[in-house]
Amino acid sequence: REHGTEHFYRKFGARIVAKYRRGGNSTHSRELLPPDSYYWASDQPLPAGIEPTFREFVRYLIDLDLLSYADDHWIPVYLFCTPCLLRYDIIAKVETLQRDQLYTLRAANIDRLIKPRWQHRTVPAGTTTSDLARRYFSQLTTADVQKLYQKYQLDFELFGYKMDEYLKYTSDFKETL
Repeated sequence: REHGTEHFYRKFGARIVAKYRRGGNSTHSRELLPPDSYYWASDQPLPAGIEPTFREFVRYLIDLDLLSYADDHWIPVYLFCTPCLLRYDIIAKVETLQRDQLYTLRAANIDRLIKPRWQHRTVPAGTTTSDLARRYFSQLTTADVQKLYQKYQLDFELFGYKMDEYLKYTSDFKETL
């Protein structure tokens, strides 16, 4: 082929945390809040600085009917399923972006023309995505993570992810021997 087709999939937990940090916690104010949230006290806009917590955001996703939701960020890939509709030459993951991008450039025979630079703009220096996952998923219960997993289980299986990675960060996680 003259032009290859790629699909980049972002690791599920990182995707939720990134969306929340980038704007899920401020740009969608009331629509991200469950109806029983104290933020629903009136129809007035939320006061500046009052935003849904990460836990409220996740509970919103849990309660959301993803089939009728218009935002592609939250539709499970198996429903959105462009990987199923197109014959991709490369399906890459964001967490292996550097390696996958180099492979893509080599496969397209343009690795001598393009020299990518990698800079993570949203993660503070010295912070890993695991640190961020721990920080945010520690606000959830194991039940929250299990419900979220049920909603996205096929995506986890498609991309080889494990729920245990997120469960271990939850506020009520108990390790069993």
